[in-house]
Amino acid sequence: MSSGSLLQSLGISSPGRVHWNRGTAALYEEAIRRSEGVIAEGGPLVCRTGVHTGRSPHDKFLVQELSSQDNGWWGSVNRPIESEQFRAL
Repeated sequence: MSSGSLLQSLGISSPGRVHWNRGTAALYEEAIRRSEGVIAEGGPLVCRTGVHTGRSPHDKFLVQELSSQDNGWWGSVNRPIESEQFRAL
């Protein structure tokens, strides 16, 4: 499956330029070229995200299986997914 057809199957249409499975150096170069980050001492790429500094609590999923189904705090924050969905991700 091509990257374009995979993105379309996920509901992403007309994404613009896509960087698919690029290596670390190429991703660093692209981030620096676009002024999205800087390279700190020792080599890590540092990017400022502005007001969006954390993950969305609605984007947290936990695999619900025998050992977790009765122990998870399931709800709008800890949302269950099946093992097959996790493997696909």
